[in-house]
Parts: sequence; structure tokens; C-alpha cells
Amino acid sequence: MKTKLVSRQKIQEYAGRSNVSYHDSDQVGNHCAEINDASLEWAYSQLSDAAKANYDKFGIQLVTGDDDGPY
Repeated sequence: MKTKLVSRQKIQEYAGRSNVSYHDSDQVGNHCAEINDASLEWAYSQLSDAAKANYDKFGIQLVTGDDDGPY
């Protein structure tokens, strides 16, 4: 699944900051992958012990890749 969100630069500008670098705020790093990794870790932490055991043994492990873009 892919989605396009408002840039971090634009969010910081809406918050009142000026002269926000698009390069530093959006182009450097794997921001989307980091958010998705945190979401997966949170979801896994919410599972019961039985559900974790089933997922670990039988489930298709969900992983994220490097961000594509920015576009």
C-alpha cells in the first residue's frame, strides 16, 4: 500500500516555523518506514501470548522497506 501525505516541512510551516529545510525535514532518512515499524511493534505488543505464539510460528512476518521518494 502506498500513500502520499503532506510533507513534514509543510506541517512545521503550518505550526508557525519559518525557513524549514525540505531536505532536512523530508528527504533525509526513512521516516515512513520508521512510522510503520513503530506501528507494527505496537500492534505486536498488544497481542495475547497465544496470538504472539501463533503469529511467530505460522504468520507471515510483516516487514518494511526503505522509503521510495520523496516524490
